[in-house]
Amino acid sequence: MEVANRLLAGKLRSSSPEAENRTAISRAYYALFNTVSQYLLRYKISFKSTFNSHVKVVEALRDTTNDAVISIAEEIDGLRTVRQDADYDLDYDASDRNNAKIEVSRAQLAISNFKKFDSSEEVAKAVRAHLVKTNQTNLLK
Repeated sequence: MEVANRLLAGKLRSSSPEAENRTAISRAYYALFNTVSQYLLRYKISFKSTFNSHVKVVEALRDTTNDAVISIAEEIDGLRTVRQDADYDLDYDASDRNNAKIEVSRAQLAISNFKKFDSSEEVAKAVRAHLVKTNQTNLLK
């Protein structure tokens, strides 16, 4: 609570390297997840209000026939696990800046790979088909 209070009071000038590493991992994961989510929203697919939305996005992407999209789903899932460890596991060793850099690089590469689909409806069609097949059409807007 001390750190939270200092943040709110504007008194925290710098944070520990471990905190920076944990935050970097978390922000990298969310950058990737939000890139995919924003793409899907353009095609009227929203996981926003669903329980376990992060898992459902990965499941939908895994259910495609495109190996590149499946690989991105695996990266999202792997980074989600690391993010959860960095955010919630007090025993997670976040002291090594290089490990954080690796996770950030993974996210950057996955974002770059996903953006190749940005002007294509291919991924959206596959996700839509998954939602119909799994009786989750409530996620279609």
